[in-house]
Amino acid sequence: MSMAAISWVLSIQHDDPIEKFVLLALANFADDFGVTWVSQRRIRNCCSCSERKVRDSLKSLEAAGLIVRAPRHLDSGSRTTDATVLIGFPGRTVPSSRDDHELFGLLDDEAWQKVATGNRPVATGTTCPTPRHHGPEPPAPRARLEPLREPSKEPILPTPLRDEVHHDVQTRIRSKRSSHRGQSLARSWEQAFDQAAQGSIANEPSR
Repeated sequence: MSMAAISWVLSIQHDDPIEKFVLLALANFADDFGVTWVSQRRIRNCCSCSERKVRDSLKSLEAAGLIVRAPRHLDSGSRTTDATVLIGFPGRTVPSSRDDHELFGLLDDEAWQKVATGNRPVATGTTCPTPRHHGPEPPAPRARLEPLREPSKEPILPTPLRDEVHHDVQTRIRSKRSSHRGQSLARSWEQAFDQAAQGSIANEPSR
């Protein structure tokens, strides 16, 4: 796995998302030279697409100059997985000779020249090797909190005046209570006097 290759794939812009996903799968299996021999079947499983789409994607990526490929054969002569080299990403170990990797001997002269010339940014019609990074958006202004209750329509009095009004109201309440208490007491005396008077009249002997 080459983290430099994976970061490079994630940074480029590509029109076909499946092709980019195929390139990401190649980067996941690539070494520091960018070399991998992962099978198309495994790439298909990683990308959840058909093998035909994988084959078409590899051809498109090779035509765009993002990878080079070389066929591999077993000792019996039968075909096996291709040798694939990702080129153009920063951080790739640039080989000084074909002896630096056993698979470099399989590359033809044109492919080897691309691998050995270093990590040149790849500029095609569908890729952008240097993405534009935008700074973080400024934080949104703090929203004004709405009151839980509607404000009172009555004006709010200043504290000293509010205390004075409160004291005057309390004084009036106590005055009314005292007045009611006095009236109740006077009424009680009147009722008692009337009852006493009626009792004395009733007990008086008739003449």
